Amino acid sequence: MEHKDAVRLNAAEKYVLGEMPEAQREEYEEHYFDCAACAEELKATVAFMESGKMVSRERLLVPVAPAEPARERVARPVRGGFFAWLGQPAFAGAFAALLLAVVFVGYQNVVTIPQLKQSLAQANAISIPNHFSLLAAGARGDGEVEVAVRPNEKFELDADFPVTSSATGFVAQIHDALGNIRFAQPVSLEQAKSSVSVHVPGGVLPAGKYNLVLLAQVSEGGSSNTKEVKRLPFTVVFKQ
Repeated sequence: MEHKDAVRLNAAEKYVLGEMPEAQREEYEEHYFDCAACAEELKATVAFMESGKMVSRERLLVPVAPAEPARERVARPVRGGFFAWLGQPAFAGAFAALLLAVVFVGYQNVVTIPQLKQSLAQANAISIPNHFSLLAAGARGDGEVEVAVRPNEKFELDADFPVTSSATGFVAQIHDALGNIRFAQPVSLEQAKSSVSVHVPGGVLPAGKYNLVLLAQVSEGGSSNTKEVKRLPFTVVFKQ
């Protein structure tokens, strides 16, 4: 699936709501893992659906107006049975308000809340690539992030690149404990202006200790060189 097709189809919303055919769903899953724009849109859509949980809880509570101070009324005989009682002005307004509240609560319970719960359930069931942040570890210079994934499951590592005036581009490499390069991803200057997600395909890294090595491509004295600017440790563990 091309990015323009995902935008035209409003794919993120249809994916979250489960309205996408199976074949199209698989194409979109392959696409958004490699497309940073679609991945961000999908995360934002799911976050919006999650925020609906708070809305549903608030709508389940029907506000009750504070009781008005008791007023002294003159007792009058009521004749004509139940409908004559409704004809009294004092009770007619209260009955209309009660009827409106019953209709409102019924609509919420029958229509609005079930639809919202269904949407939230579908959003919670979506499988989104796992995100693990190395931002804090980079800031402190210590600590080791544990990446808990299933075997052959893809994931993403978030990191910051130190941007310098001499840098012309960047490369994110994953080194194993022996220093071997197991994965590499180029990063442009524009991407490096904000946090970068390194997309690691499933099955590339076995369980073990690794370093995310950030390299800057710099131009000095008419020649281009690559130098390491940051090294962030992490450990991959497999969960059942």
